[in-house]
Amino acid sequence: MSFRINRVYTRSGDSGMTKLAGGTAVKKSHPLIGASGDVDELNSLLGLAKEETGGPCRELIPIIAVLQQELFDLGAFLSSPNKDEEVRVFWAERTHELERLCDEYNDAVGELSSFVLPGGSRLSGLFHCSRCAARRAERSIVAAVESECGEETRSLISSRILPYINRLSDLLFVLARWSLMREGRAEVLWVPAAERLDRG
Repeated sequence: MSFRINRVYTRSGDSGMTKLAGGTAVKKSHPLIGASGDVDELNSLLGLAKEETGGPCRELIPIIAVLQQELFDLGAFLSSPNKDEEVRVFWAERTHELERLCDEYNDAVGELSSFVLPGGSRLSGLFHCSRCAARRAERSIVAAVESECGEETRSLISSRILPYINRLSDLLFVLARWSLMREGRAEVLWVPAAERLDRG
């Protein structure tokens, strides 16, 4: 597909309206617009994380690059849900790949002995921010599906899209831990209130 954008502003959205990919005019408060916006924010956070990825973590750069492409696909899909079987297969395959990556990188860091707090390094913190954005996007997609989509589209999103975004948030958590390990930094562990009081 080839297209050109000659001017950034169009003034067409100044009244609070926009269009779905199929041309349907909707309010900018429309649930599908909100969901695609949350996916866009997640994509932007991953773009920032990619720019912070280097040195011992540089092998993650191509992984993040693929995730960004897929999130753009997802935003486009939400703007005009496609029911083709080809789309079903694509998202199922990508979810399996995210599971494979989760297993690979989680095996490297080992089991959790406590809950971890976001932080420890800038890159790890960005992965945690991306994880939170993925969870929010997931909630937005669920809300949009429940209120705006027909049964066929609802089935497609529930069976294919939601597992993908759910697994993506899992992967981002794992990468936050893995990046700390590769940078030689310690995880920030949660200490329950009772233990903190005892120490004080």
